Amino acid sequence: MKFIIIPLLCTSLTASFAQTIAVDKVVRNFLLEGLWADEHVISEHSTRSVSECAMKCRLTDTCASFFYRPVAPQCQLIPFIRYIPEFLIQSAGSKYYTLESATNFSLPPTPADPFSYNTFLLSDGSVTSFRVVQTRMNFTAAQDNCAADGATLARITTVPKMQLFQYILRSWGGNPELSDHWISGLPQGGQWVTELNEVIPPTRDFWLPQILSAYSNQEPELRVVMFYMSFFFNRLHYSEGLFSICEKL
Repeated sequence: MKFIIIPLLCTSLTASFAQTIAVDKVVRNFLLEGLWADEHVISEHSTRSVSECAMKCRLTDTCASFFYRPVAPQCQLIPFIRYIPEFLIQSAGSKYYTLESATNFSLPPTPADPFSYNTFLLSDGSVTSFRVVQTRMNFTAAQDNCAADGATLARITTVPKMQLFQYILRSWGGNPELSDHWISGLPQGGQWVTELNEVIPPTRDFWLPQILSAYSNQEPELRVVMFYMSFFFNRLHYSEGLFSICEKL
């Protein structure tokens, strides 16, 4: 398996976090679009998404890259990285991806293309594919903006995903501008949940201490934000104009 180890600074607010996080970055190779391997294949699988295919690759020790296409079998695991269309056949809609190694890893660029999604495999085996929206809008508009490209606001309910977003937002510095960011979180039945009804855990791994002490505050106008500058969770009125993070379903 391939892991990206990223050091995190430890402060009083992050005392409950591990000192490192592990991720792989999924990189698309546009030069091999519309192709499919005719030989040198580890295995083929029926999968529902690029993310699920990426997980199969990561969990296969000999896998270095993969093809994904919208017709079965959708996922094809490859034991090396391809650079030229040799031993490949035409396959409409197929796309080719690699898992980027540690020596080539860099933070996702602050995207000139605001619709550019960055996909990561996390240490717990989960996948997140996200983009940071650099236009200020209220919570409802931010939800609608994400939904327009088949996404939701970021659903952050695990420590590995929380660490990834904290590291990225802190490391980008002032570009995009350090600011509060809308994520998926609203009050429901004494808890805070995502748009998909996933519970946001009431722990210091996620929330500012002073907000955690009032976790059950269920004012209906409040929504969850990643709060500048620690990028732990806070709650603000849904009408605030903030940046946001979209996450693919």
